[in-house]
Amino acid sequence: MNLPDARGAADAAMKEKGLTQKDLAALLGSHQTAVSRTLGSNLIDRRSLWPRLLDALGLEIVIQRKGEK
Repeated sequence: MNLPDARGAADAAMKEKGLTQKDLAALLGSHQTAVSRTLGSNLIDRRSLWPRLLDALGLEIVIQRKGEK
């Protein structure tokens, strides 16, 4: 899953669950600004909230060969 897809999936899951960025931040034990920054980030690094954020929303990143669905 590339990051634009991850952002879209996260936004859709948040909407489905009725969560705001502030709500999600509370679930993660973080701040709304960190969630906003993470959702807008281009990189997944060891400091990123992406892994925890996706886990909290029940989503996962799947790595597959390009062109496979």
